[in-house]
Amino acid sequence: MSIRLRLFAACVVAFSAQITFARTLIVDKSGLGQYTSIQAGVNAALAGDTVKVYPGVYNEQVNVSTNIVVQGSGYEYTQIVSNTDPAVSMSLGKIMWFAISSNTGSGVNMSGGALANCVMWNCVGYGVNVTGGTGAIVQNCDVLWNHSTYSVQQANVSSGATGTFINCIFLYLYNSTPYAGYVRADGTANTLYCVDSQTSTGNISSNPQFASTTDFTLSGGSPCINTGKPDIYDPDGARSSMGYYGGPDAPVFPVVTNLRIYLNPDGSVNVQATAQSRY
Repeated sequence: MSIRLRLFAACVVAFSAQITFARTLIVDKSGLGQYTSIQAGVNAALAGDTVKVYPGVYNEQVNVSTNIVVQGSGYEYTQIVSNTDPAVSMSLGKIMWFAISSNTGSGVNMSGGALANCVMWNCVGYGVNVTGGTGAIVQNCDVLWNHSTYSVQQANVSSGATGTFINCIFLYLYNSTPYAGYVRADGTANTLYCVDSQTSTGNISSNPQFASTTDFTLSGGSPCINTGKPDIYDPDGARSSMGYYGGPDAPVFPVVTNLRIYLNPDGSVNVQATAQSRY
């Protein structure tokens, strides 16, 4: 009996040793987090971890190839602005709540993974470029003013690749007026319930009626409100809206807009944070 108990205890110890817990790694370019660059946080993350990025303009190229979540603090406050092509590349994982632009090429190159509730804008190349694979998903993103201001082609799916775009808004500017753009495809582009000039399930070509060309809040009369994919819901339980402020990952919870840490003479620490939610 005692031998059996010892064997059972050994099995429990061996099993317990394999249990790992997801972590949240903090990136803050001011030096108050664990890492000052997004890529450093991504490199340190293990599958299942979340890399939380505090506000700032991050001038770097980011590569995500692990099944992690990289979460910004809202497109208004957390920007990846890169002089590389692309600004971001991904094959696994999930990226959300960023503004992303590239001064020399595409905003995001992806062969897999999920891009959710981000804004890709003012890129010299495409806002999103699906370069391979069949599992790339782009949901509730705004893809705007890319590939030259007047280009209708805002995203691209390369030959042999498949990209799925759900509840997204594709726009280009002509004479300061926004018009519906589309996804160029040598491969397969599934665009569902998007602002897209090409006809597909649920697509519309109407002006989404943003608050401005830099504020992507939908006005009260927007045709994008509650007209997203009907089996996807906003955090309030309503049918999802198109664009950044819709879908299950909409930033309904406050996102950190400022963080200050003060060291007191007695060695204790005070933390002050401000946050905002605009859903």
